[in-house]
Amino acid sequence: MEEDTFVETNAVRKCVDWMDRKDVFVIIGGEGSGKSRIGLEILRQFGLTDEDFDLLKVIDFLQVMDIITDERKTVMLLDGVLPTKRCSYKNFNIDHTLDLLHARLCKGDVKFIFTLDSSNSNFFKGLLASHRLFENCCKIDLSSDRFSMKEGEKATLLFNFCKRFNVGITWDTPGYEGDSKDFYLDGRTVFEIVVKQIRL
Repeated sequence: MEEDTFVETNAVRKCVDWMDRKDVFVIIGGEGSGKSRIGLEILRQFGLTDEDFDLLKVIDFLQVMDIITDERKTVMLLDGVLPTKRCSYKNFNIDHTLDLLHARLCKGDVKFIFTLDSSNSNFFKGLLASHRLFENCCKIDLSSDRFSMKEGEKATLLFNFCKRFNVGITWDTPGYEGDSKDFYLDGRTVFEIVVKQIRL
């Protein structure tokens, strides 16, 4: 990403490896775990592999109905749009909409990337296990050891962030007058963020 604050994690690498073999990607994680950034990076990677793809980010599940009838080659990021429980409003039924997505998937030339909040994991587990749209999906759980950010990835992300926003890192006492940074972050704080499991 242009800001240079994104770090390609194992989750992104896994999805990139499976791009040509999977059509549905599901990224599950807690608040602040990077689901949206990872989803956007995967969306961007699809655009790099095939320029014919239309890349769309959807933040309202009701928009899906307008988009899925289109026959264009599409990659769609559905960022946190699934309702947290089964619902059936006047013009909206989650099962019906997922059925339409599956039907569009069967026609080809479409990929879906879902981001799901792990705080609603009980509902989503049932949905992922029961709906045919998710039968052969690439599932990434950011809380698992395999896909959680490693210390080196956290450090790189934090250092890139500090560089981008002119933040210095020092082990010296407060009031450090080294170079002309806008702000200084104590090295012990950096250590706590990187080594201890403090969320970025």
